Amino acid sequence: MSVREPAALAAEALALVLVLVLVASSIACGHPPELGGPRAATATASRTTSAASPSEPASGPVTPVPETLQLVANQFGLTMLAEGFTWKVLRRNVTRFDWEGRPSSARAGAPADRELLYSFTMEKLDDSSAKVLPQIVVSAAANLTDGEPCRPLEQPASVVQALGVDRVVSVCFEPSTFYGKEHRLGMLHGLVKNGALTLVVVLANEHSKMLPLPSVLGVHALR
Repeated sequence: MSVREPAALAAEALALVLVLVLVASSIACGHPPELGGPRAATATASRTTSAASPSEPASGPVTPVPETLQLVANQFGLTMLAEGFTWKVLRRNVTRFDWEGRPSSARAGAPADRELLYSFTMEKLDDSSAKVLPQIVVSAAANLTDGEPCRPLEQPASVVQALGVDRVVSVCFEPSTFYGKEHRLGMLHGLVKNGALTLVVVLANEHSKMLPLPSVLGVHALR
């Protein structure tokens, strides 16, 4: 019988924590797991397979991160990932966000398994803002849905450490028609690093595609 490495066990434990946290959030948001019928079984099997290896990077050509994006991300204590992602600048006055990210493995014209929306929101959170961070994240999510976002979730230390940031607050929501053209599920993650707040929205059709992991969000903290 082989002895498993502690790092492998830790990675599996983290993946399990993330899946359980995301399922709990989705139930609170009104998206309970699908039950019964072949369609539900297929969807459940797909989610289980995807969640088993959440940290695997998407395959595809490597497109350099735009210099302007990397510069502003560095100012917020983050580094954007080039491998597995393509990035496009957005008009904030139209979309509320600064940049869009998509898996580079998505075929031209085909919907991607997730869409990322980045807003570099506050370069320095003051003490009063830090105390109400969950409410700030909920308020931001409310602008992206025609319904009500779920309750904010302060992510555990294992999730925070995986991203290398100081704090993560997540809120699930059902995207409005403006944001949900391709995807029916939404999750907004508020990332805090060195007092700076970045809002990251993940739009997807599977809960496992919204986990707050570097390989999913296309970002990690500056070392």
